[in-house]
Parts: sequence; C-alpha cells; structure tokens
Amino acid sequence: VGVTIETFTTIIGVVLAAAAVLGIAATVFLLRYYGYTLSRRGGDVQVQHGLLDRRSSVIPMARVQAVSLHQSLLRRRLRLASVHATTAAVVSREGVGTAGQLLPIAHLDDAVAIERMLLGAAEPPSLHPHPRPAQRRAVIRRTLVLLPPTALVWVLHPVAGVVVSALAVVIAVFWGRSWYRQLASGESD
Repeated sequence: VGVTIETFTTIIGVVLAAAAVLGIAATVFLLRYYGYTLSRRGGDVQVQHGLLDRRSSVIPMARVQAVSLHQSLLRRRLRLASVHATTAAVVSREGVGTAGQLLPIAHLDDAVAIERMLLGAAEPPSLHPHPRPAQRRAVIRRTLVLLPPTALVWVLHPVAGVVVSALAVVIAVFWGRSWYRQLASGESD
C-alpha cells in the first residue's frame, strides 16, 4: 500500500489549508467577541464585545419580542448554543426588528439560563406532539417529492435506478421524521 509523493503532498496541502481556514475563523471570532459581556441593568440588556473595535449596545427589555436558541448539528453534539433576540422597531445591519445575536456561543446550560433571564424566567408553554399519522403523511409527502427524479434515473439507467430508489426511500424516511420531530402544537392539559 504505497503512497506516492503527489498523494502525500496533496493530503498535507489539504490539511494545511483546513488549518489555515480554522485559524483565520478563530482569529476573526476572537477579534469580534473578545471581552464579551452581557448584563442586565434595570429594564435593559447591555452587550459589549470586541478587541480592536469595541462595540456596545443597549436593548430595552420592553422591546424584546422573541428570544431564540440556535444550535447547528456540531453545536448540538458539543452541547453549545447561541442566543438571538428579535425586538420591535430596531434597525440594524441584520434588518428591521432584529437585535441579532445576544450570546455568540456558550455551553447549552448557560445559553438556556440567559434565555430564561431575558424572558423574565417565564416558563414556555408545554407542547404536545402531533399524532402519529402526521409522521406517516410527512414521510409519504417527502417520498412523492423524490419520486420524479428517481423515476428519471430509472428510465435513463435501470441499474442506477435501483440504488437511487433505495437511497430515496432512506432520505424520505429521515427527512419526514426530522420534519415531524420539529412539529409541536398547543398547550397540553
């Protein structure tokens, strides 16, 4: 199992490029969020951050309309999250009505504590899941979406059609179940 010099240099190049990208991202993150503080003063939330360009903003709690917790797939695995707020009549770079990111990244427990603090420790209403037939409908609808491209592959290349069909079924099941898990409605009794 010999590795050629070209393969070895390609692997080293990819690793170095990935390390450079991660290093640049970490540097930008550090410059932007160094010294990050989030504090509550009376009826306002004050956010300060930045190393070279120090930024400070005050958000009146009376204008906060929604607080949301954001987690990517990687952050879920690492139990990390960020907290965002939507406010009334605020104009910023993100657009009208957003205060943007209040907490860039933190441990999930800390992010939930910040979220509760911003909501005034109000408990969100309990939600109950949709009935099981909704999951079946979700999977069937996603299968129907994937049916035309799968049929086209069958017509063009029958052997590839078998593989694509099996893949389409697996994708439809995961897609439908994922969509179903995101549903919740009404307060439970």
